Amino acid sequence: MKPLDNLNQGLIKLMLVIGGVFMLAMLGLTCYNIFMRPFKMGISGVYEVMGYFGAMVISSGMAFTQSKKAHLHVDLVVNTYPKPIQAVTRWINLVMCLLLAAIAAWQIGVKGWTFYSTGEVSETLKLPYYFFTFGAAAGFGVLALLFLADLLKDLSGKREVKG
Repeated sequence: MKPLDNLNQGLIKLMLVIGGVFMLAMLGLTCYNIFMRPFKMGISGVYEVMGYFGAMVISSGMAFTQSKKAHLHVDLVVNTYPKPIQAVTRWINLVMCLLLAAIAAWQIGVKGWTFYSTGEVSETLKLPYYFFTFGAAAGFGVLALLFLADLLKDLSGKREVKG
């Protein structure tokens, strides 16, 4: 269990650094574009880049948010169940989240491979966007690993459950 936790923590930190770099790039590009537009020196296609960078920022932060249990969830009904039923409900939820994240990573990765193999590029700047697609797939992959670790901890009884 400890090696999986260490792997997850390392991957989460890496994804946060990647997301931070893209966030800073978004900030820099936006500021440059705003200040240089009056001089007719703005960047064409900056909106296109913001979309790709935004996808990287969001997908890079999903696992961190899950590790802090900061995603929105409603326990109103589940908290009224007896403890064993709550545990089973939590396991089912973790399995479903794991499957969803793994399938998303797989399918986004397949789409990225299609973009890579066909050489597809963006319309305005002609950027190859398979890189951003693979980045989003990686974000979902790390999220899936985190759900797997949570499920294994829960099933082994090593995870502290609040409530």
